Amino acid sequence: MPQLEKCPRCGADWRTTTSLLGSPSEFWKECSNPKCNTYLNTYVPQEHQYSFHVDPHRFTGNFGGYGSGKTLTSREEVIKHIIITPNGNTLIGANVQSQYEQTLKRELEADIPASFVKRVNTQKAYIDFINGHRIIYRPFDDPEKLRSYNLTQFVIVEASEVKHASFTQLK
Repeated sequence: MPQLEKCPRCGADWRTTTSLLGSPSEFWKECSNPKCNTYLNTYVPQEHQYSFHVDPHRFTGNFGGYGSGKTLTSREEVIKHIIITPNGNTLIGANVQSQYEQTLKRELEADIPASFVKRVNTQKAYIDFINGHRIIYRPFDDPEKLRSYNLTQFVIVEASEVKHASFTQLK
């Protein structure tokens, strides 16, 4: 896939955008013209990641060995969903809080442009985006705690350790 050399709107150069964590984003670029407000995601999936991204099923499983790109694939799916689903709700969790904090949460926050974010509430563990979308982080150890979220997307990190009843509740 050819890379865009210049901004397609105004022709200015790209610059690396600042992530939510304040570091340079891994994949996101922004137009250097401050009036343009154009962003570019430079992520190019591997073949097996692409297959996951285009899978039409309502529920998809992202399985693989260490280093196979599961977290990156899930991160890009979440970012895509945030962008195309204004006012949506994405729930990200695992059986234990540290499992999502050290993987998907950390990688999402290190890549997503800070300018996409409206508010971060660390105490209640959510991020609100400027389009009204919300990411909520929760442990999935108790299926009863997963009621009434009105979700548009959920991601289970390390699903083999999560009770089937939690998956059923999320559906």
